[in-house]
Amino acid sequence: MVWTIHHALIDGTSIALILTELWRILSGDPLMAPGIGFVQAIRERHLDEPPARAAFAATLSDETIASAFPAAPAKTHGPMHQTDLTLSMDACDAIRRLAHAAQVTTLTVVQAAWSMLLMRWTGRSGAAFGLVGSGRGRNDRVAGCLVTTVPFQVRMDDIRTFGDLLARLRAQTLQLRPHSHARQTLIRQWSGRQGRAALYDTVLMYQRGTLAARLAADGCGWTDVRLIEEGTALMSLSVHDEGALWLSLEHDAARLPDEVATRILHQMANLLQAMGRADTDTPLSDLTMLDAEEQRHLHALGRPDRPVPDVLPDLASAFEATVARHGDRTAVTEAQTGHSVDFRTLDQQANALAARLVECGIGPQDVVAIALPRSVRQIAAMLATLKVGAGFLLLDLDQSRLSVRPDPPSPCQGHRGRAGHATVDRRTERGDGRRCLPSPRPAATTAGCGQLGLCHLHLRLHRNAQGGSGLNAALSAHAHAMVNAYALTERDAVLQFATPSFDVALEEVWPTLLSGAHVVLRDATPLGSIQGLLDLVRRHGLTVLNLPASYWQQMVADLRDHPRPIPDSLRLLVTGSERVPPAAFREWQRLAPGVRFVNAYGPAEATVTSTLWQGSSLSAGSEVPIGRPAGHARVVLRAPDGTPTPVGGEERS
Repeated sequence: MVWTIHHALIDGTSIALILTELWRILSGDPLMAPGIGFVQAIRERHLDEPPARAAFAATLSDETIASAFPAAPAKTHGPMHQTDLTLSMDACDAIRRLAHAAQVTTLTVVQAAWSMLLMRWTGRSGAAFGLVGSGRGRNDRVAGCLVTTVPFQVRMDDIRTFGDLLARLRAQTLQLRPHSHARQTLIRQWSGRQGRAALYDTVLMYQRGTLAARLAADGCGWTDVRLIEEGTALMSLSVHDEGALWLSLEHDAARLPDEVATRILHQMANLLQAMGRADTDTPLSDLTMLDAEEQRHLHALGRPDRPVPDVLPDLASAFEATVARHGDRTAVTEAQTGHSVDFRTLDQQANALAARLVECGIGPQDVVAIALPRSVRQIAAMLATLKVGAGFLLLDLDQSRLSVRPDPPSPCQGHRGRAGHATVDRRTERGDGRRCLPSPRPAATTAGCGQLGLCHLHLRLHRNAQGGSGLNAALSAHAHAMVNAYALTERDAVLQFATPSFDVALEEVWPTLLSGAHVVLRDATPLGSIQGLLDLVRRHGLTVLNLPASYWQQMVADLRDHPRPIPDSLRLLVTGSERVPPAAFREWQRLAPGVRFVNAYGPAEATVTSTLWQGSSLSAGSEVPIGRPAGHARVVLRAPDGTPTPVGGEERS
């Protein structure tokens, strides 16, 4: 027999009741004593609105927690698939002992596991789900749908131990239980949700016993019954407690692949078993849901495909090696003035200034502030500080708060004693230990720099409200990684576009110089128009552009509205610093199919670029990804509790 019925008419308890009655009729047995009618059971429900409103408004106040589970967009509602798993009796006994020690029910432990799983998948600071209750009380003999689903939301960012989480879940469950039959429309109003904003997209149900066990207990001979429920939620987890814990996950296969649903169910089982081995003082981060194979897979994903060697020369030494190979080639050109220098001349200028820095007492652990315009002199000044083992701080002369005095009393500027901030401000008076760095001048001869004591560098960059720090080794590793990632050679010409105080400026300069390629320092023409940028590319035969995503989007829109050819020399376009819209990427692919596209991402704290995505195609509905780790980087996505984000999960900052 196949019996199909809408859930609005009946719930699981009623199914057992009706099947038992039917069995008795067909067997000629007397019917069981009837309970009250369905209408009367509904009428006996009473909702005290003021406390219900207060309870739901408080628990559902933060709608950011009700984050959608990472799944495909809902289009058509397809068939639901079901995956089952049963925990061992030893694991179940351990969970019950833990619940007893914590003075909570097994349901609370199950809630804790589901909450943590959702938090780790969505990257939010808590979890939101629908919590199913029987809605019956003493009315266990009523046929009809009395079941209720309460929107349940729990914050977890201020919780550190497992016991604290169990206590919070128990308190919130007891707080909402008297109001569990409140209408969903009222709850939505009380929560302040606007429009169709979802309160949850997954559902959790806990039941003592199974349908077959209830039928057997009532004397029904039909115990080989399979219940297949199909809801509208993305996922519905049913936990049946009958000696062992039987977990059943129903999911929308059109939005969530079976393989992902199976992983989720196993992660839920892993969490429950970890909880059975824990105590109330266990930190949440110690409760593991990923098995060893998943952890190995995540570790492999977080490592680059082409890592740089563990031991690399420092940046200054690597540059000197480039000078030995390409000394007569053009190293830097100023687009504004047309002034160019070759690698040997640039090295001579840096050596001369490095000697002067040493005379001023500048060395390792010092930070030298460089207040120079975009120029050959600026690059020489950076190189000189690297040669003496010091750090540099590029000051943006376009910032109104900077003031550079024309007649400095001393030839150097730095902060002695420790690596730190160096600033120039109109309010700063003389006599505070700051000194101004002069413009470097070409040296007549080349002085060796081995005696200057090259060592570790503490580098601090300022990007308006952003900043980052790293060692000389990290900056060298980044430069070598970008040479490989961008396939830079001595035949390339790279535009230095970014402002000096933006860390991408370093990526435009140092990988280019280490590869023997040509750095072109831009003038103001790209800022006036996109045509000005294209003219600059043609004039200097530029092969690589690294543009902020907002500027690149203007370029795409301009080329779309006013079609004209991309300069033939351009082979690589790198963009980043913010989200890259998929529509803009697809339009660029149409406009410049022969130009390699790379989406670069990385916080300055990780030494400029950390991940790279080389775009060739993008599936419908997908975002432009940030890609795989660069050669010098390792990437670990972590959930708010510090545990690894599962494959397919979301990381939110």
